[in-house]
Amino acid sequence: MIHFRQYPDQSLLSFTEKPKRIVSLVPSVTESLIAFDVLPVGRTSFCIEPAEIVASIPRVGGTKTPNIKRIENLAPDFVIANFEENTKEDVEALRDLGLNVWVTYPEKVDDTLSLLQDLQQLSDAPKSSHKMITDYKKFLAKPYPVTDTKVLIMIWKNPWMVVGQCTYPHNLVTFAGGCNACSENRYPVMTEDEIIGTKADILILPSEPYKFNQEDIIYWQKKMPGTLVIPFSGEDLFWSGHRSIKACHKLAQFFHKS
Repeated sequence: MIHFRQYPDQSLLSFTEKPKRIVSLVPSVTESLIAFDVLPVGRTSFCIEPAEIVASIPRVGGTKTPNIKRIENLAPDFVIANFEENTKEDVEALRDLGLNVWVTYPEKVDDTLSLLQDLQQLSDAPKSSHKMITDYKKFLAKPYPVTDTKVLIMIWKNPWMVVGQCTYPHNLVTFAGGCNACSENRYPVMTEDEIIGTKADILILPSEPYKFNQEDIIYWQKKMPGTLVIPFSGEDLFWSGHRSIKACHKLAQFFHKS
């Protein structure tokens, strides 16, 4: 028997046999599945990594705009969704079709281990997947030294939105030794004056969900001359999974230098 714990009620989705036809509506999950040598039969248009492999996997729409009929036509025995990435309405529509939908939500770096262990149950390559799990456990056992480096992560422009508390990227920052300069929860809207008022040591402008560019970097360098303004991979910041280790290493290098 294989079990998958659902978010938010922690109920179990159970299978007597390993699911084979998997549709992933979560970009980070698609990437982790492929790392475990599991090839989904469907993925969203935002599931873009690894590019050379996902190119051959049929697309079923966006994370917020999945084509329900197209998913049904793929006859999946397992659909993987995310509490934040996908809408409740779409999850319910898929379940109404009798499909098994697993809702994930790794909110912390620690939660990612549980997610990877669950995904490992789908793998037919136990050696490679076991190594990934082992490496992740070693990674969790050695948190980075805590610094007083204040970090602010932008996620949107017009209006300006930032990463707040109780989010995966917030926990990623704190695990890497930084301190989130935003004290609000989730993804609050902030004015320019409020952003400047955080007196962040580091301002991170990621490549997604909003694709900040060089002009944005120059803009904020002028607004916050005492702050280190850096571009960063949005996938590394927001995609929980096997890339979490690399993301923490990259963040820690900035935190411990500042």
